[in-house]
Amino acid sequence: MIDDNMIDIDEILDARRFAVGRRVRITSGDSCYPTYSDWSGIQEYKDRFVKGTLPKKGEGYRIIKVALHDWFHERIYVIEDIETKQVFMMSRLGLHLPKEGINKKITRIVK
Repeated sequence: MIDDNMIDIDEILDARRFAVGRRVRITSGDSCYPTYSDWSGIQEYKDRFVKGTLPKKGEGYRIIKVALHDWFHERIYVIEDIETKQVFMMSRLGLHLPKEGINKKITRIVK
């Protein structure tokens, strides 16, 4: 039994594995939020969000934002099509981390 004071280790691990900058593949469009255009977390990307569209299963995307759903305690992942720059909102269940090498976190080196 988990109460509000307990830490869910799976949630912590997912937060580290599915971090901003990671490349992901889509396993299921059923985990997409294609009509949630009023979500507070999508506002800065609203011009690249096309309501009613789904990401292509098996295609590669990049996580550009992770935030909580406005009403539920669930993370929503804003992912970006690497080629078109279109954005989608997904739950964790629809995302898959590719094998090592493709899965490296994108970082910028500052000198």
